[in-house]
Amino acid sequence: MEEIQSEVITWKKDENEKEEAEAQVEIWKYIFGFADQAVVKCAIELGIAEAIEKHGKPMSLLELSSTLGCNPSYLNRIMRFLIHRKIFKTISTNHENYPYYVQTPLSLTSSTTGDLKTNLRILHDWGDEECIQILKKCKEAIPNDNGRVIIVEAVIEEGGNHKYKDVGLVLDMVMMAHTNYGKERTLKEWEYVIKMAGFKGCTVKSINAVQCVILAFC
Repeated sequence: MEEIQSEVITWKKDENEKEEAEAQVEIWKYIFGFADQAVVKCAIELGIAEAIEKHGKPMSLLELSSTLGCNPSYLNRIMRFLIHRKIFKTISTNHENYPYYVQTPLSLTSSTTGDLKTNLRILHDWGDEECIQILKKCKEAIPNDNGRVIIVEAVIEEGGNHKYKDVGLVLDMVMMAHTNYGKERTLKEWEYVIKMAGFKGCTVKSINAVQCVILAFC
């Protein structure tokens, strides 16, 4: 009996330590959640997805850095982050020191030329009417047949228990306190402003952060 009690105590201790370790990881994710959107913005502005798409085959670090005109050491660190977030991936080659990059379904959403605009953490500062006007301006700048706008913003979950739901709700309180009409939006609210701006619809992709990638399409 004493052995069983000892095992139960040890199990509870291990479980508590495991939960505490997981909580520490989650806290750091919340603190640095902005990094995801910053790196995604960097990737879009550099044109990484477009460069790989135009290359037509897996692309090495040196090939990619040469095409983009950026430092391979910095680019390697950016790609390492994006690969961890499953935005790109590497394939095995005979050149172990030079990874070859390929796209994933997520990166393919931005691998077009001339039909894509990005809106990162801007729209939550404004009310619905202002958002609609901003999105209308974005729509005017892209082709009507296949134009798309990428929005990186929080999407408040109305049901369920999404791991970033609490952070999104806190951010909504921050927006209410520090802006006149700004707010974090639910999916229904995003669909409303996007359709009122003249887009046909939108898709939402989680990126392991409080923000999501919202793709509005014509």
